[in-house]
Amino acid sequence: MPADKKKSKHKVQIDEDALYDLLYHILWCKESMYEEADFRIMVPDTVIFRNGKPYVWYFSNKEGKVLRKKEMTLNLENVKKSFLKKKGKYGIVAYY
Repeated sequence: MPADKKKSKHKVQIDEDALYDLLYHILWCKESMYEEADFRIMVPDTVIFRNGKPYVWYFSNKEGKVLRKKEMTLNLENVKKSFLKKKGKYGIVAYY
């Protein structure tokens, strides 16, 4: 087997939750770093939980800019109220 085709003996363990958190964080940071860029992405309200509590809440505004809710709004009551108020035609979609 050629050297470049050898299988690695090392397995990389990926924390799927951390990967999602990082993805949304990069999209949010991109917005603040590249204000003049014409890059739009529509992110539905996405709440990431840590230890059973809302940790961060991402969403896109009408212009496609990725934003985060303020820390003071991060509580279960506000999440529940917001998600039940804005139910789309497919209802609430969640991943755990």
